[in-house]
Amino acid sequence: MTAYLVKRDGHTIAGLKTDEVTHNPPGKMTLAGTGVFVSKQARDQALSDAVTGRSDLYELSFEDGRRVKGSFHVSHLKHRSVYAGEETFLFALSTTKPVEVLGL
Repeated sequence: MTAYLVKRDGHTIAGLKTDEVTHNPPGKMTLAGTGVFVSKQARDQALSDAVTGRSDLYELSFEDGRRVKGSFHVSHLKHRSVYAGEETFLFALSTTKPVEVLGL
């Protein structure tokens, strides 16, 4: 499992541990992970994006220094459990266009 931060509009919105990463040529990907949102507002925005199908610019920063940036849509958002007083979620993002790999 790999940990990563999810940024939207330049702000960190969630911290996740990867459950699954699928690379779909050319340059597209789907990521699913379990983690927490940094705020209720960040969670509500992700939920709104999931419901409306809206795509937005996201940046994923992995613990090994790799970063991926591109247009993603929230393809899945599900309440998972409560851990140490924090709600955890299954959060999946899918690219709508090829992504840009930054770093490393």
